[in-house]
Order: sequence, then C-alpha cells, then structure tokens
Amino acid sequence: MKNAYNHEGAKRLIPLIEAIHRELRERAEALRDLNVRLHQLRNGRERLARRVRAMAELNVRADIANQRRELRLAEKELKRLGCLLDEANPFRVLIPGRSGELTDGYAWRAGEEQLMNLVNDGPEAA
Repeated sequence: MKNAYNHEGAKRLIPLIEAIHRELRERAEALRDLNVRLHQLRNGRERLARRVRAMAELNVRADIANQRRELRLAEKELKRLGCLLDEANPFRVLIPGRSGELTDGYAWRAGEEQLMNLVNDGPEAA
C-alpha cells in the first residue's frame, strides 16, 4: 500500500521529517569527520606507535560502519513514510500526494514550516 497525504496530512509529517532530516545531516557530517580522521591516521600526520595507530584506525572504521548503518536506517524511515530525500537538493524532502505519487505531492525544505506543492512548485493553500 502506498502512502498518500493530503495537505494537512503532509503538514503533520513536518516535525518527524525535520527530525529525520536533521539526523541524516548530522550523520553525514560525522562520516565526513571520521573519514578525515582515518585519512590523517593513514598518512601518519600524528606520531603514534604502529600498534596504537592500527587500533585507532580500527576504532575509526567501526565508527564509520556504525554511522553508515544509522544513516541507512534514517533513510529507511523516510522511505517507510513514502518520502524521499531530493537527490538534486539534499535540503528538500519530497512527500507523496493524494494519489500516493510524488507527481502530485509536496516538498519540504529544511528550515521551512510550509510545504511546496510539486505540481506548480508554489506554496500549497490549506
């Protein structure tokens, strides 16, 4: 069964979508930081004993795997709602409309409280 939302239903999703989107951003940022750390460890920018460096690398790799798993779970939660992160604009989440399709749905942009109607790409009247 497809998820279908009228304007009010889509509007009620905003707090949940906002929380999921914030988690996606925070985990993506954590992944970038961890990858920088891993790169620094591999290139020996710190004076560490080989064994200590190897353990630190293993810990960072474990953290990266954990962040990736949690990122996938957050994406799965968006998908469960029928929503998608807009690939062209990662600060925008697409929400299906009454038909259950995105073509007649809505878009929410991070930091905004109103929905955009995807049919005419303008604010949706309640």
